[in-house]
Amino acid sequence: MKIRAFAIVRTLVTAAVVLSASSIAFSQSSDVDFPTPVISNTISGKILARDIGDGRSTTYYFAFDGEQGDIFINVVTKNLDADIDVFAVEGMRPLTKMVVYSDSATSETGRLVYLRKPEKMLLRIQGRTPNDDAGTYQVKFTGSFVALSDKDAPPPAPKVLSASNNDVNTVGTIIAKPQQRPTPRIEPSADDRERNAESKNTVTVTKPAEPQRSAPSKPAVAAKDTSRSRQAPAKRSSKTPSTPVNNAGNGRSDRMERTKDTASKKPETADPLANVRLVIVMKDGTRTEVRMPDLLRFNVDRGTLTVIRKNGQIERYQMVDVSKVTIE
Repeated sequence: MKIRAFAIVRTLVTAAVVLSASSIAFSQSSDVDFPTPVISNTISGKILARDIGDGRSTTYYFAFDGEQGDIFINVVTKNLDADIDVFAVEGMRPLTKMVVYSDSATSETGRLVYLRKPEKMLLRIQGRTPNDDAGTYQVKFTGSFVALSDKDAPPPAPKVLSASNNDVNTVGTIIAKPQQRPTPRIEPSADDRERNAESKNTVTVTKPAEPQRSAPSKPAVAAKDTSRSRQAPAKRSSKTPSTPVNNAGNGRSDRMERTKDTASKKPETADPLANVRLVIVMKDGTRTEVRMPDLLRFNVDRGTLTVIRKNGQIERYQMVDVSKVTIE
């Protein structure tokens, strides 16, 4: 019975370790301000393939601590071309760098980092896959490595909710859908407005109905008078021709007033910043341009370049990845 109970406990412990490792593998933060805390001496994960034509690299950040002494870092990758860097958080001081390639089935490398004093550390994994298959990585720490506890871990990254129905590709990049533009209203031309004004000022006189003519009455014959009297035929009513009366004078005055209003309007001045752009060039060749009329503000804080557009869109770039920032 004791052996059976021991086997059950060992199975439960193994399952807990597997669940813990899987949670670490799927927790990957791409925000340098909110890195993923390393709560074990081993982290593992994968980098998905980018869409066709997307030449950017995927970047993940992990936070851990180190005591005074040597930290041994071992990295095993598969199907991945990546740069793996370790920084001291204070001043973002680089401590070591590892470059791995996907030319072999499995690539393994390691580094030794010596710390003179306790430091807060930052691990950056930046890479991409050479094909459509996902790349994997596993990093093991030994020596003076210190895992973070729940109270020492940095706060989680805030979630930004968007009301737009945008698409998201395989690596989380937001693809904005084209917005439907309203149908432009066609204003009538000056000639059309003049014709409409003349038609409103035109008065049409209708022809009155012509009265019916009665048949001539027969002459009355007197009893003792042989003289015949004839009735005079009824007078015909005068006909009034139906001729339109055009109030041309009012139309000419309206055209003169519109000509004066048009001459009094001054042409609108062009925006001097319409052709000025903020240009951000990344080290991998990616180029981003933002027109000044569309830009609300941009700043650099704690090694991060933040660009805020007037439509509410926020873009962040790590300064270690930026080649240059210019205004053209």
